[in-house]
Amino acid sequence: MLAGMDRPKRRGRPPTHSLDRWTRVVLAWENRDPYRNPMTLTEFLSQEFGTYADGTPCMSENSFYENRKKVFEELRKNAALQQETGS
Repeated sequence: MLAGMDRPKRRGRPPTHSLDRWTRVVLAWENRDPYRNPMTLTEFLSQEFGTYADGTPCMSENSFYENRKKVFEELRKNAALQQETGS
């Protein structure tokens, strides 16, 4: 039973884009002005990551929302660390 705990976790597919890239994309989406630039998320992802030959975006909305969670978690951790070191 202990031998099963020592095994490395399954890794899956490595991420295509770094967390820094996703941070820039997520913040650009969150900080956009929807009245001046009425764009859907699909259009925005096509602009940021490109499209396939058939016109579909290279990045799905589901991937965006999954990475958005990771970006916000990372930003919260960084903010907490800065508060601890600043106080």
